[in-house]
Amino acid sequence: MNIYRTIKERGPKTSFIMMFLLGPCFGMLYMNKWKWALGYTLLFFGIDFWEQYIVQSDYDQNDLRYTLINTALTLAVALHAHRIAKKKEFPETLSWYARAMPPLLAASLILSVLLIPVRTFLYEPFHIPSTSMIPALEVNDYLMADKSAYGYSRYSLPLDLPLWHGTIFEHAPKRGDIVLFDLPQPPHS
Repeated sequence: MNIYRTIKERGPKTSFIMMFLLGPCFGMLYMNKWKWALGYTLLFFGIDFWEQYIVQSDYDQNDLRYTLINTALTLAVALHAHRIAKKKEFPETLSWYARAMPPLLAASLILSVLLIPVRTFLYEPFHIPSTSMIPALEVNDYLMADKSAYGYSRYSLPLDLPLWHGTIFEHAPKRGDIVLFDLPQPPHS
């Protein structure tokens, strides 16, 4: 099975899956429907604007309501893409943006696979959620952590896989270093 050919053919199942992977804007561009892409993007931005500025709810991306609304809208867009692909409602000659999507998808998939080891073993981005490091670090600052600075232990790996005991390539922290850590459990609110 050739994945590139499957993506390029834009069948109903592939189109449904692409909507979840790409989101409404790029998904509809993949389907050669720029007006629907613009409409769905404005709809998603409108809902976000409504929630944050009109209703002024104190919600974030972890809120159940936000997740349910986004999931329902994404499912609706995916079903719409499935219907478009099933009825073959796109022209024989695709626009430049629709033709560009399959190679971009393949390149992004390859890049994602290549970046997994970098994030796992070398560098990882972190977000500063609290005021505990003011004035050196402000709330909402982002840092890139060097994961090899103090060595590797089982906690350096995803899912805390126990591949070895202790720490290999161990180095002690030096004065002035900023040490980042993940909480072993999520904090209780």
